Amino acid sequence: MSYDIYCYRSELGYPDVDEATRLTYHEDEEMISDDQVKTIEKIAKALAEYNPDFNRFQFDYTQIAALQGINVEEAQRQFRHAELNTSEGALVTQIQIMGSSALITIPYWYIGKNAAMVFAKVNQYLKIIRKEVGYFVFDPQTGKTYDPEKEDIDGLFIYTATTEQTNKYQESLKLQSVDAPKKSGKTKQKSWWKFW
Repeated sequence: MSYDIYCYRSELGYPDVDEATRLTYHEDEEMISDDQVKTIEKIAKALAEYNPDFNRFQFDYTQIAALQGINVEEAQRQFRHAELNTSEGALVTQIQIMGSSALITIPYWYIGKNAAMVFAKVNQYLKIIRKEVGYFVFDPQTGKTYDPEKEDIDGLFIYTATTEQTNKYQESLKLQSVDAPKKSGKTKQKSWWKFW
């Protein structure tokens, strides 16, 4: 599970939820053009300069081709996006940069100071992407769109609350597995029509 934030190229010229929803959820169906590759590289370079903790994932086109039953050239055409991941030990963030959008993903791991630090960094990433290529922001968790030049995303409360709920749920699963009685031999199964 993760908190996902979309950056998108607006056709309207202002943040709009309907447009953001339409554009961000359908772009993965399109092939990335040579011009879009230039945009991807521009964003990736600016983000890596701001945060040297980012590492760019290197696609193994030979392996992709083998797994998908296509040739290497087709694999290179299909996988033209960039994927940036923070280094081990840094606050975990992943950014996928597509043809006309970017997706920032934060795992539900952090609370308190670390959660605030992650969101502060994400707001900086959003400002950089806006400055470089003019993308607006859509936060599906809050249902809002933003212009990062004018305001920051305000999903920290939702993120922290969800992280706390996720942690409680995982802890309850651990307790259930520890407290579960150990049974040996066959277990008696109820008939399918019995509800008790």
